[in-house]
Amino acid sequence: MDHFIAPMRFRWHNWRRERLLTPASLANFESKAFSQNGEDGILLEIFRRIGDGQRYAVEFGVDDGTECCTRNLLVHHDWSGLLLEGSSISAEKARSLYSNCSTVRVVQAFVTAENILEIFLSYGVPQSPDLLVVDVDGNDYWILSEFSRAISRGLSCASIAPDGLPGKIG
Repeated sequence: MDHFIAPMRFRWHNWRRERLLTPASLANFESKAFSQNGEDGILLEIFRRIGDGQRYAVEFGVDDGTECCTRNLLVHHDWSGLLLEGSSISAEKARSLYSNCSTVRVVQAFVTAENILEIFLSYGVPQSPDLLVVDVDGNDYWILSEFSRAISRGLSCASIAPDGLPGKIG
């Protein structure tokens, strides 16, 4: 087992050393309030650097809303937003979770490249939301592509499988 662990440990220590040599690296700002992998801290740092504009976020595929990239911004940093979830059961749980946040709207909708702009119009999403997070397992690229044709500004994020291949769960 040591022959397997030792190289992994070496790579981890080497990664940590290189990361510390690059103080501006966003990896140094990873912190988790509600996100899965430290995105909360990274997003705060990105918006500290570029400014946070209107403070409006949209996220697709929020499940029950407990562990998503926008929750920290929406709950602790006075952002407004639209959260979309395909499952009616999960959307209802998310609605309950955000019931005290008057600036957050949770909608049950199945988002596709064909209906993204229509959904944005019907729910009053600003012409250029400051943050768009897409986590719809396999259709992310096409949704982002359609979004980027209509919107010219803002930060867009998409989830990827750990091995980088669509449709595979690590």
